[in-house]
Amino acid sequence: MKRTTRKSAATAKAEADEADKTVATRRSGRLQKGDQEEKAGEKRGRAQEPDEEKNKSNKKAKLVETDKEPEDIKVLSEIHKEKGTNPDQFNGVMTLSVDPLTGQVFCSDFRNQRVQILDQSGAFLSVLHPLHPPSSPPSSFGITHFSFSPSDDRVVALDSQQCMVFVLDRKNDFQIIKSFGGRGQDEGLMEDPFGIAINPITNHIIVCDTENSRVHAFTFEGERVRTWGKKGKREGMFDSPHGVCVDSRDGTIYICDFYNNRIQVYSKDYSFLKSFGKRGQGKGTFNGPSSVAVDHISDRIFVNDMGNSMVQVFDLEGRFIQSFSLSVLETDQQKIMFTMGHSNFRPSSLSLNVPLRHIWVSDWENNVLYILQRSSLDDSSSSSSSDPLSSSSSSS
Repeated sequence: MKRTTRKSAATAKAEADEADKTVATRRSGRLQKGDQEEKAGEKRGRAQEPDEEKNKSNKKAKLVETDKEPEDIKVLSEIHKEKGTNPDQFNGVMTLSVDPLTGQVFCSDFRNQRVQILDQSGAFLSVLHPLHPPSSPPSSFGITHFSFSPSDDRVVALDSQQCMVFVLDRKNDFQIIKSFGGRGQDEGLMEDPFGIAINPITNHIIVCDTENSRVHAFTFEGERVRTWGKKGKREGMFDSPHGVCVDSRDGTIYICDFYNNRIQVYSKDYSFLKSFGKRGQGKGTFNGPSSVAVDHISDRIFVNDMGNSMVQVFDLEGRFIQSFSLSVLETDQQKIMFTMGHSNFRPSSLSLNVPLRHIWVSDWENNVLYILQRSSLDDSSSSSSSDPLSSSSSSS
């Protein structure tokens, strides 16, 4: 991926406005659909259970008490990015992806039509500009997700606007090795895909074909290995799959089933294993799960619950452990609210730096990045990586 000269202000603004309109329509539409379903259900149940509904309304007006959980999570850094078009300025951090090899964080600065790379402390490193297949003219830039091969220097990037997957060379300035995909409903094509992950066990690329309510598995050469799912609520069906991750130990696949408000779990050979979650505002329920990550050291599953404005944590069996939310108005960086949501916090994505026990969370609407850290499950163990936020030394 080459650096490009800056576009004219008018051209950049027009493209950014169009990209923002597309994303805002898709995201708000999904949440509004769920809200409408919830309101309809509340209306039907209000006459039958007036006392319960009244108590439910009272709960919304105050913070829910702290979840009882032995593992502590603290805020290491709250990074407020200035709104703008210059390097290290953002205009909506849609998604972020942590490179497990370097600890660098790839942030989709979507309205600015680019990706910005930060170091593991959040300091600006560089900007990546539009990608396009070598044989095709440049088109609008919509990179939303990255995934990194643990065995070599290949990186895959998902462009949600072009409906394309790009295989990049990390050591060669992220030059394009291969590209495949395209918009459509036929085999191997996609409609507004939103979520990508490399399965290191099978060496397949898993892509959420969001608007077609299905999931694809490709080789690095672009050959389609498997497509599964269709729109529906039953086992193995999806309603806008919206994020995916893979447990690197055994190839287990976790998929955010956005409208069905659940996480579906599949084996490395794509057999359905289980699902957990349902629509709601309580513990272990969702309102638009948009990204998921597995910590293979702590055996925790982290789910970004966008509509409920919180992050939820589960064990590998899908049992609820805890949830947390953040206030962008909080000045004490060491405070975190273990609540069932906060109106000012709009998490759009999360990613993990497992060796440092860091949890990165992006707040799309407030242009804020959070770096959180969970406590060590074994105080006697230590990572070979140094934490730049906890010591004076930094990793390159």
